[in-house]
Amino acid sequence: MIHEELTIAVEGIDAKAKLTTYLLSQYEDVRMKPAPLVIICPGGGYEFLSNREAEQFALQWNARGVHAAVLRYSVAPERFPTALLQLATAVVLVHEKSEEWGVNPEQIFLEGSSAGGHLVASYGVFWRKPYLRKALGIGDEAATCLRTAGVILNYPVINSEKYAHEGSFRNLMGEAAGDAQSRAELSIEKQVNTDMPPVFL
Repeated sequence: MIHEELTIAVEGIDAKAKLTTYLLSQYEDVRMKPAPLVIICPGGGYEFLSNREAEQFALQWNARGVHAAVLRYSVAPERFPTALLQLATAVVLVHEKSEEWGVNPEQIFLEGSSAGGHLVASYGVFWRKPYLRKALGIGDEAATCLRTAGVILNYPVINSEKYAHEGSFRNLMGEAAGDAQSRAELSIEKQVNTDMPPVFL
């Protein structure tokens, strides 16, 4: 197993994230085809990161012949879109490293639990947004490096209004959580579009 911790940095943002890899080893005597990879985003209400939704998930994917990586993204007092930009940076990194790591670049998936599910679902609807590409310095022609094959949502935070998990949105948005329009933009069920990858909910 290739097990290392990589720093995820976004230009202009002081906060850093960590990407911990759980990559299946590539052996010279075994012809292994490039395998899928799942980037796992733990929950924790955008206040902390739940370890029970991190390494244990990664090891279960490994047992099924799938590479995994856990993204320990920034939480409060960092605000939206910091974690989203960190996740986008991690996706780009996996695309760049796909040959070295034995990853099939057409089979990069995201998995998130609770607030991590909100982050992953947000990525699913926002990944083609111009502000995201601009923050990462990616032109339209290179936007495919942001594409994922699908998202897996485990008991996700989705709705920001009537059925909201209030703590998650206060931590994610700070004072902006009191603005109805800003909250509506982060109610993911309202933002689903044709760019959304397949979803396991």
